[in-house]
Amino acid sequence: MDAALQSFTHAAAHRELKWDSSRAGWIKDYVKHIAGSKRRALVEKNFSALYEAEVVPVLPRLRRGVIYGDANDYNVLVSDPWPQPRKVVGVIDFGDVHYGSPCPSRRLPPLTPSLGRKIHWRRRLRSSRDITARFHSMRRSRPFFMH
Repeated sequence: MDAALQSFTHAAAHRELKWDSSRAGWIKDYVKHIAGSKRRALVEKNFSALYEAEVVPVLPRLRRGVIYGDANDYNVLVSDPWPQPRKVVGVIDFGDVHYGSPCPSRRLPPLTPSLGRKIHWRRRLRSSRDITARFHSMRRSRPFFMH
């Protein structure tokens, strides 16, 4: 999808969208609303601190483009179950399309919600790791950073 949208542009994609990972700093103002000090500290340490340290410094240099923004188990259409493996044959719901930076950090991929709530968290983590590794291997020919 990222490759297909690489040369696509549309005026409506240039908008504020909270799911744009390059604008995720807004979350910092809402951490105080997380119930439980342990959970709050987890978000502060594992998201806010990483975002500020790893993403914010490189944002001005990241390649930008139109991003689909809503790949999840409800929006990805797959082929019939046989023969295996199933293939992605389409996507639906383009309401989160936006202009931004795709996956700005290897450590902060926007994948957890995209992997479905029905999958055990350990399997989601492994899938997230595998998807992120594949995404970055494909990006080697199209760098993240602008020159």
